[in-house]
Amino acid sequence: MEENISPENHANNEPQNVEHENQNQVVTEDGLIDYIFFSLYTNLSKNEMHLENEILAPTQLQLDAAQVEHIRELIIATGFIKPSVGFGKNGFIYLTGNGIHLMKVYKTYSAYAATLQNNNNVNYTNENNEETVASKPIVNTEPPHYLEDDTAS
Repeated sequence: MEENISPENHANNEPQNVEHENQNQVVTEDGLIDYIFFSLYTNLSKNEMHLENEILAPTQLQLDAAQVEHIRELIIATGFIKPSVGFGKNGFIYLTGNGIHLMKVYKTYSAYAATLQNNNNVNYTNENNEETVASKPIVNTEPPHYLEDDTAS
């Protein structure tokens, strides 16, 4: 049984505890990332929040240090969440201006990522006239001009 921790699961703007009926429930990374974005966005008046103590602790998820660090690296890699800098700020994070804009427009990080993925897809018709969706190449697959063979002309 998969459990999604996202803004849609919250009746009010307060982060809610995740109900665990048994120890086998799975919380997805995407759901957890959405929950972190949501928690920061709904608590903008705090300017910053401690990831473990203020955001993750109320969920009652059992995460080890490596898992917390992995989540921290993922959310910071988005560029929409930054770690606070300064004495006594270890573990504190905040939404950047672009992160706030993302939440206003898309409501969740997952919705933003899905939009990016949809914009990166191309519809084409295969040899059987079946419409198919494929991803556009993200990198240029053409060799640089200086690697082209000039002797062929």
